[in-house]
Amino acid sequence: MKKRELKVIPLSEALEMARDKFASSKEVILPTGLRDVDEISRGYRSEKLAVVAARTSEGKTAFAINSALRIADLGKAALYISLEDDVTTLAQRVLCNLTKTSFD
Repeated sequence: MKKRELKVIPLSEALEMARDKFASSKEVILPTGLRDVDEISRGYRSEKLAVVAARTSEGKTAFAINSALRIADLGKAALYISLEDDVTTLAQRVLCNLTKTSFD
């Protein structure tokens, strides 16, 4: 296995390299559905795993379902995995999202 050489560079140079990589990337970027989140994260990258984590009752499920539905609206596939909610509860949340009604 080839050893990687470590190189120390100024942060400004690293940021410029990252900006150039974003600008020249052919990677498909999918929106989360929330403008402010997309401005910070630049959305989801295709074929990458995105993990949503936060404390209890912070809106993780609502955010993830909303994002998955927005991606589906674009004709792309999205996979949502929950270790907490059963399929019926998730289906109810999707229906509430689609019909713009409250889940409470």
